[in-house]
Amino acid sequence: MTTDARIVQRAAVDITALRPGDVVRHVPSRTITEFDDMLVALLTVNLAPLHIDANYSSKTPHGRRIVNGLFIASIAVGLSNQDFRPDTSRPLKIDAIDHYAPTFYGNTITCASEIKAVDDDGDRATITIRTHVTNEDDQLVMTIDRALSCTISREAS
Repeated sequence: MTTDARIVQRAAVDITALRPGDVVRHVPSRTITEFDDMLVALLTVNLAPLHIDANYSSKTPHGRRIVNGLFIASIAVGLSNQDFRPDTSRPLKIDAIDHYAPTFYGNTITCASEIKAVDDDGDRATITIRTHVTNEDDQLVMTIDRALSCTISREAS
């Protein structure tokens, strides 16, 4: 993301006002707990020892268990969808999920989405975004490139 990007809060107010380069800062942030990750491990049957075995994980380069990356991606999508008309938006595709740093229990993740493109076709807009996921130290954890379709509400003027 560029440092001179226009910062937009609560994009759900007016999708048509978004333009490429804008950055939507999503609130709230989310602190990840051990319970969260263990529940996801059990539900998805992802029983990799790096996620569930403290003894095994203590001998890895990270020195401790790390949180499932797809769980972090799911949380990021959920946090960011709130600002893109969650009542009328639908996901179209995820092009890429890139991991840059692990997430550990107790980390708080924050998301901001950079607008890459907005294609307004009248009743719906297709928004292409890159969501940046950072931890409480402002370290980049992940980026997610995706597109979603949102209904546009046009007020009579």
